[in-house]
Amino acid sequence: MFNWTQYITHTQLPVQSKVKPQFQFLLYPMFDLQGLTESYRRFNKQLLLTRDLMDYFRQHYLNSLDEAALPLVSPLITNDISESPDSYILTLGFDPLRDDGIEYAVRLKAAGISTHHEHYADCMHGFISVTAVSARAKQATHNVAMALNKFNH
Repeated sequence: MFNWTQYITHTQLPVQSKVKPQFQFLLYPMFDLQGLTESYRRFNKQLLLTRDLMDYFRQHYLNSLDEAALPLVSPLITNDISESPDSYILTLGFDPLRDDGIEYAVRLKAAGISTHHEHYADCMHGFISVTAVSARAKQATHNVAMALNKFNH
């Protein structure tokens, strides 16, 4: 496990990227490990991804829950995101991570970053894995693939 505590007073890792990514393609991302959003609190039953499962992941990713408030761990609380690449963000209506993705898309657009945000209000986290049994998931996955293809042009 990476030890974030040595970077508590820093806002950058000790290594710097030599190349800036041209775009980021984010499917139902988590940007704030504090778990304070309404969607994070709301979705805790009868879904593939629940708050309890996310809490399990956080506890195994972080050395302590105090680290969740660090900008290097929770990019949504970073003050300046103006160096972010062009972005595609997919959010879903039934997902504890919904509000993180929506807020990040809003912040990117406000920072002048070219951002395409798609929101499927009728889908749940992990819908891509159920395309064999769900026509809606299959169509949505096709739409996501077509959006990725646009970044190639």
